[in-house]
Amino acid sequence: MTREGDKIALEIGSWLIPVGAITKIRYLKYAERLFNFKRGRIFWSGGSEVAGATAKAYAKLFGGHTLEMTLKGKYLEILTKIKGYEVAKPLWKKASAEFATAAKGEVNVFLNSARVQTTSVWNTIEKPILELKNIIIEHKW
Repeated sequence: MTREGDKIALEIGSWLIPVGAITKIRYLKYAERLFNFKRGRIFWSGGSEVAGATAKAYAKLFGGHTLEMTLKGKYLEILTKIKGYEVAKPLWKKASAEFATAAKGEVNVFLNSARVQTTSVWNTIEKPILELKNIIIEHKW
C-alpha cells in the first residue's frame, strides 16, 4: 500500500473504532509512530485562515510544529498584531529562513493554491532553502 493509501486507511480505521474522541486521537498518535507519519516541521502558504489553520491542526495531531508554534513565531505574531505585517515582514522572512534551514529529512507543506503568490515567503525563501538542502517536501494539499 502506498504512503497515501496507508494514511487514508489509518484515518478511516480510526473513526470506525467505537470509542471517544480522546481515545481516537491517542490511537492516531500511536499509529503515526507505527507508520512513521511524524515529520517535524510543517510549512504553509496561502492564508492563515485555511492553510495555516490546517497546518497547525496537523502539527498538533501528529506532533510536528509550524513556525507560528515556536517561541519566536509566537513573539512575531504578537509584534504583527501590534505593529502590522509590513513592519514585522523582515523579521518573518528571517525567521522563515532559519526555520527552513533547521529542517531535516522530510517536511510537510499545506498550500492554498488559490491564494499562494509567486512572491510568497514559501516560494521565495522556504522552498528554495529546502530544495537546496535536498529536503523531501510532501505536499498535503
